[in-house]
Amino acid sequence: MEIGLQIPDFGFPGGTAALGRNLAGVARDADDAGFAYLSVMDHFFQIPSVGPSDRPMLEAYTTLGFLAAHTRRAKLFTYVTGAIYRFAREGGHHARRVVRRTGHARHRGPRARLSVSVHLGTTTRDRAGFWTERFSRPPGRGNREGRNQLPGDLGAAAEPGQSSRVVLKRHCEAEGRDYAEITKTVYHYLDIGPAGEKTSGFLAEARRLHGLGVQAVIGPFPGGADQRRIEIFAKDIIPAVKELA
Repeated sequence: MEIGLQIPDFGFPGGTAALGRNLAGVARDADDAGFAYLSVMDHFFQIPSVGPSDRPMLEAYTTLGFLAAHTRRAKLFTYVTGAIYRFAREGGHHARRVVRRTGHARHRGPRARLSVSVHLGTTTRDRAGFWTERFSRPPGRGNREGRNQLPGDLGAAAEPGQSSRVVLKRHCEAEGRDYAEITKTVYHYLDIGPAGEKTSGFLAEARRLHGLGVQAVIGPFPGGADQRRIEIFAKDIIPAVKELA
């Protein structure tokens, strides 16, 4: 099993003047600690569950390019990109641009990947007067290389289980996709307490999720990332969960 860090909040101490320095520091620390994934949200404004809407928010794909300059190993991606406010072809353009600029190879290719291959279909006006774009992936087409490098999420961390896996398997069967080649992930807060006092509980939860077929746990630190908790993950958690593979 692997661990990934999401960075949803950019309200670092020192304000915007220190934002770049602080973000680069978190990225380097997480990369050195062995976090397998590093991600950001694709939002234009901060969401209520994290903070007020006027809290600092960076453009996702520009930020991934910045993170690439300060990391060596971690796979970089958005968790997640919203199809509700980005045309799929625009998202594909951004992702390909990040792939070209990261360059550093890991396993079978660049650390940043476009995980969904889509083909533009038609643009139409619906009954309400909105312009919509339809996308489809013709059978047998698309970039299969590296399609398992980014996660296939099994749903909310509270109770991912058989139903999520059954749905995913059904989609794979419909698309002619090998279920085994998909990395199964779950979004889960990396809550070990301010000083690591909940580490044993987190490890127990990781073992439970592994038993359900989860291969990677990805999420943020409650209250934001800090060097102390990153070090605890490096020493006590990441080595332990690797043994669950």
